[in-house]
Formats: sequence, C-alpha cells, structure tokens
Amino acid sequence: VGFGVPPFSHHDDAVRAIKAGCELYNRLTAVGMSSSIGVTSGWTFCASIGCKVRREYAMVGAVVNLAARLMMAGQKMGIPVLCDHPTYTAARFNTHFKKLP
Repeated sequence: VGFGVPPFSHHDDAVRAIKAGCELYNRLTAVGMSSSIGVTSGWTFCASIGCKVRREYAMVGAVVNLAARLMMAGQKMGIPVLCDHPTYTAARFNTHFKKLP
C-alpha cells in the first residue's frame, strides 16, 4: 500500500501509514491470520507496468525492499508493525511508539 503518491499526498502520510498498518494487522489477526507489517518512507518509482493484456500498478525502490525486510524482521521478533527512522521522525508526535529492546 502506498501513501503520499501525488496527487493524493497529505501532510500526515506517515501517521496514516502507521495507523493503516496497525489496522490491517488487527483485522488479519481477528480472522486468524498471522502477519507482520513493515512501514517505510522515501522515494519510489510508481507506475503502471505491463502490456495491453496484463498491467499492474507497481512501486519499486530501496524503501519498498526495506519495508519487506522490516516485515520479515517483525515476524522473527514477534513485533506486529515495524517502521524505519524517517517514518518514526515524521509520525512521532502523533503516534505512540515502543522502543525496541
């Protein structure tokens, strides 16, 4: 899921992304599915990729890869939602965070 993609960006996209990650985790847990969410902030390449027969919208970049790594780390550590430092910095005054051990 992408937040802040023009023209749909907001001043609080980092907060929205964290809240969406928490809500997604809660809903998946409620139906018995295990999950972990990685949230990152930064520049990505976003575009519709493919041909006339098959197209999809994709986001590609280092922060997308980092989000996947945070998701995997969260699974191993039993942490439902992990974010990177830029996301923490952008959302820290409007979201409660727990410091990792």
